Amino acid sequence: MTAMTPLDASPDGPSPLYGPTDLYLSILIDTNNPDQFDLELHNVTSTNLYELLFKANITDSEWEFGQIAVPDPSTNNLWFLPVNNDAPQKFFRAASGNGYVSVGIYPYFDPMRGRGGDGSSPLSPGE
Repeated sequence: MTAMTPLDASPDGPSPLYGPTDLYLSILIDTNNPDQFDLELHNVTSTNLYELLFKANITDSEWEFGQIAVPDPSTNNLWFLPVNNDAPQKFFRAASGNGYVSVGIYPYFDPMRGRGGDGSSPLSPGE
């Protein structure tokens, strides 16, 4: 006798491992370009930002950062940019958050004075 898993518990075939309000990602063939696939994130909220993360190999220890997107408030689904079928990214996940941070490199920044060597502020170069 074999043990049943959540995927084969339904007599109608495999059932999803998520609930109707859970955040989940679908991978679909792009109907306009069969050389690409689309990534659709379900159950998003308009107050959050969402980021696509990816790996080229499932055994890689770290996820790579991908596209950050803001959902359309008129829907609870979010479409990321299409991905080419031959792209090295093969494993995907999405993360949500309600804020973001921007980091930049400012040449000649003097951390002791809080300004660049040319007198510019680190937050507004050329000030």
